[in-house]
Amino acid sequence: GWRAMIWVCVAISAAVFILCLFFRDKKVYERKKIENFDGAGAALILIFFSLLLCVPSFGQNFGWQSVMFFAVLVAAVLSGFGLYVTEKRALKPILKGDFIKRRAFILSVLALFLTQGLMQANMTNIIVFVNYTQPQNSVISGYAISVMYIGMSLGAVILGPLADSYEPKKVLAGSLALTGIGCAVMLLFSDDTSVLLLAASLGILGFGLGGNGTIFMKVVLSGVAEKDSGAGTGTYGLFRDLAAPFGVAVFVPLFTNQVTANVNMGLDEIFGQKLEITYEETNIEEESNPNDLHNVELLKDNNINVDAGLELLKDMEMYDMTLEEFYNELQNKIKDLTEFKESGNMDDYAILAHALKTEARYVGCNELGDMAYEHELAGKEKNQDKVNEKFDELITEANRIYKIVGRYFGK
Repeated sequence: GWRAMIWVCVAISAAVFILCLFFRDKKVYERKKIENFDGAGAALILIFFSLLLCVPSFGQNFGWQSVMFFAVLVAAVLSGFGLYVTEKRALKPILKGDFIKRRAFILSVLALFLTQGLMQANMTNIIVFVNYTQPQNSVISGYAISVMYIGMSLGAVILGPLADSYEPKKVLAGSLALTGIGCAVMLLFSDDTSVLLLAASLGILGFGLGGNGTIFMKVVLSGVAEKDSGAGTGTYGLFRDLAAPFGVAVFVPLFTNQVTANVNMGLDEIFGQKLEITYEETNIEEESNPNDLHNVELLKDNNINVDAGLELLKDMEMYDMTLEEFYNELQNKIKDLTEFKESGNMDDYAILAHALKTEARYVGCNELGDMAYEHELAGKEKNQDKVNEKFDELITEANRIYKIVGRYFGK
């Protein structure tokens, strides 16, 4: 699980840090006293750029006329103004106006935002795309970042140095062309695209970006005095690192919101969820029966629309795999929904209800999907009363499905 892997990474990072403390050469550099450090500017940089990244994301997710959007927009403007005034007055500003106003910096950063930002957005969107079209494919979501960053590393060490030997503009044009090719390959994606093609797209994209990122740094620092090169490198690094989350904040919601809307629209057509679904109460015998094992009629007799699930998942083997995953996670979702309801955490409640809705409809549990959809809307509206009123009904249906599917798998 991801929690276990986080702790593995923490342990590795701590071990490497301790090794560095013991084996570092203490005579390599002489520590000097920091004078006139722009502490206020550093704090405002963190605040302003964090808020700035929230602006497009809040607008797309909460609405461009929502209170949340205008609140973060006003806060970003105020902190940006405060940052401008602070840097103008600082003796040693972190963001030097003369350096930032240079044409070489502005054009390079603009290109970075368009390439690095789109790169990160594309990587995230590919993972979303694969999760929707190939739910059983865990390779891309598990290794997408590694594939892309290996490509970036190779681009930095192979293409970057070529700019010292050949015309930098030509090398840069070549690296940008590779970035475009990596994006163009994505036009070939379908619901059964091979892992090799998915990985090739990310690898080529990363290879081109690794090259242009290195070359842009050389362009930005060209003509800068040696005493200002450290600050210049830091400023360039700040904007380079902002490019990726900027792309995620702007482009990912455009994609994921539309994917979700399309999936829901398709599910509505398949399941007829608007008004056509009827539900008849069925008495359920809780005792296990050997004849229930993988008996599709058991599911159909208890209002689980197996045929609709097969339309999405293509074959019975994939349906069973998806249904079992749904079954294994259902009790955890019930537990988490209960905790979010009790704590009044309507934001996370709505997100989890949305996930339950989508997964239930995927395997043909239409009634549960419809109920979860009502709870998703109530959570988004922060309507705690409606959630409380209909919660027992949702949990009863979820437990009913859990028992039926458990009998189907002999559990």
